[in-house]
Amino acid sequence: MFKLGVIGGGAMGAALIGGVIRNGLISADKIGLVEVDQPRGQALQSNLGIQLFSSVASMAAECQTIILAIKPIQLFAILTELGTQLCEKHLVISIAAGVPLAAMENSLPQARIVRVMPNTPARIGKGVSAYCLGQRASGTDAEKVEAIFGCVGKVLRVSEDKLDAVTAVSGSGPAYVYYFIDALINAGVYLGLPRKDAAVLATETVLGAAELLKNSGEHPRQLMNEVTSPGGTTAAALFEFEKAGFAGLVMQAAIAAAERSREIGKGIR
Repeated sequence: MFKLGVIGGGAMGAALIGGVIRNGLISADKIGLVEVDQPRGQALQSNLGIQLFSSVASMAAECQTIILAIKPIQLFAILTELGTQLCEKHLVISIAAGVPLAAMENSLPQARIVRVMPNTPARIGKGVSAYCLGQRASGTDAEKVEAIFGCVGKVLRVSEDKLDAVTAVSGSGPAYVYYFIDALINAGVYLGLPRKDAAVLATETVLGAAELLKNSGEHPRQLMNEVTSPGGTTAAALFEFEKAGFAGLVMQAAIAAAERSREIGKGIR
């Protein structure tokens, strides 16, 4: 019997498989994958030593814990295939953004369901995931989810009504950070730095600042004040941010992401 089945071998599916293997949680020979992109599936099989299943039905017969590492648009076709195959022994973990527990529980009336919102830094073990339990899921299921996703970063348990906000802050959040870094690199180039040097300076600055914030436990404003001298260069830059409404724009962007997540959920309830 396989201990874990994963449907979808994209970036997040591959990250989760690699994480649990590296951390010794589950051995490669106890992990199965369904991936419609055959070259990708075969590459993961070769690189990680996992097994490939030809269908979700064959996976369901062998795996009692199944992760749905697929896009929302793909989810219900997969749930339809799984519907007659699953029983109360199955734990199904979905990372499809916006798809509510109730909709999945209606499609899988016997299985235990958990929703998780991870993010892409899971690829290097630096992700953060938030999860919520379905009505039939147990404390033991919560422990299993935390063990699996703990292999790729931090894990938080939240109520389902908070998952849209989680999606907006951490699920989509890496893209906001990349956007900022790209702008900072371009500013460096405009000011005469070689692009390669600007990229190192911007990336390492963001990385170091985030680590300092995390390790110090200080408020972001306090750390900003340490960098900002009266009448200095940082004060001049921050003044431009304030004039442009930078903080409000970031908040509006996150709110838009949360609203879109809710729209996705409403469309498939």
